Amino acid sequence: MIKRLTMSVCLVVALGISTSMLPAWGTRPIKPVAQHAHGYVTSAVVDLNGDGKAERISVSDLTDRGDFLLQVGKASVRGRLGYLVGGFRIVDIDAADKYREIAVHTPGPSDDFEWLVYWYDGKAIRQVAHLARFPRFAGAGIVYVRDHMGWWWKTERYVLDAKTHTLRMTSQEMYHVGVRARVNTGFPLYVSRNTKSVIANLRANSAALILLWDPKSKWYVVKSESDIVGWAQEGALSHNMTLPGAD
Repeated sequence: MIKRLTMSVCLVVALGISTSMLPAWGTRPIKPVAQHAHGYVTSAVVDLNGDGKAERISVSDLTDRGDFLLQVGKASVRGRLGYLVGGFRIVDIDAADKYREIAVHTPGPSDDFEWLVYWYDGKAIRQVAHLARFPRFAGAGIVYVRDHMGWWWKTERYVLDAKTHTLRMTSQEMYHVGVRARVNTGFPLYVSRNTKSVIANLRANSAALILLWDPKSKWYVVKSESDIVGWAQEGALSHNMTLPGAD
């Protein structure tokens, strides 16, 4: 048993398989067949629906427009992303169910990552979600997707609908920002987005904590060094503050 395990580990190392492709348990192994330069596979043999039988998976017919053909056994589906597909990886959205999913990926022209996620029910290939940028498959029926907003990171939460096996985005009234920035030129914070009543004036050379972002109004909630919280528009922040990583 130890000898067989050692040989398996050596084979994985020899193939250069990413550890993200390997299962956390030994009962449902993934066997990549062709490795792409970006670390995603173009074909693999995997048990996708938990029936104990591994399916042969491949992505082919790739075009510069982002077209691809995904095949699982005898089933197939054509899809399109915004750029040349780099391959796919196997993910497990919900470790409590019997399914694992296929995430077809393109890196985009400048790290504009895009994903089409599919599942196989034993007969047909069905789409789970179309995701952009940087998803994290938590394995508990939840996917967190981070997106760069220029100088802060927005996180979206998707939940797997068990009946339809599709991902639904959870609506957020506000998004957490959590960025501390230096004030170059003093400017006011307002009591609300709908009034010009000033609650605080940020002074030059102070530091302020940008707490939240309202996706509807595009206004930000900001906390001063005196722990006073008020509202400011994005233009006020970009013109009067040094925002980390801002273009």
